[in-house]
Amino acid sequence: MKAQTGYTGTGVVSYKTSTGVVVRLEETGETGFVYVARLRGNNPKIRDQRLATIEKGDTVIVEVIPGREGHDSRWLKLSEKKVHDDLVLAHMPQDKPIRAVVDGVAPYGIFCYLPEWGVAGLLHRLCLSGANRAERDRSYEGITMGDTIEVFAVKIAMEGDRLKIWLAEEPVSEEALSQALRQSA
Repeated sequence: MKAQTGYTGTGVVSYKTSTGVVVRLEETGETGFVYVARLRGNNPKIRDQRLATIEKGDTVIVEVIPGREGHDSRWLKLSEKKVHDDLVLAHMPQDKPIRAVVDGVAPYGIFCYLPEWGVAGLLHRLCLSGANRAERDRSYEGITMGDTIEVFAVKIAMEGDRLKIWLAEEPVSEEALSQALRQSA
């Protein structure tokens, strides 16, 4: 059997380079390359950390993706990210709290890393706990890098090739989130 575009299967990391990993597909025996941009994670920092920790002999789940015309076709072009994004889209709960680590703070919100899922999301200032802006501002000012907090996934969607996750400190509907963001604009 020869792996075609869309084939998903397990593979073993043969070796890694500064730009990605070489993977041998278990079922077909074919070899492919996963560029760092195609490792799992929805931002460059997470994918760089993935590359730093992945080792020869690790098992990965990958999908064969289309290659570009005229490029070296000795190896398959593989994506771990595509498979992982699909799993997050299908299985991340939107009605249960998720542990998050504060990974960045911006004027409009807080970037959170969700270690159980290997992805990051944005906790917008409007989605912090509090009945009014003053309460939400106090909550925002009390959050610092490295804090562990509980959040809820409000919206999980693909925008082009990017998995985006909107978070809130309390359960809220996607419709309520959209309305709040429209009112703040």
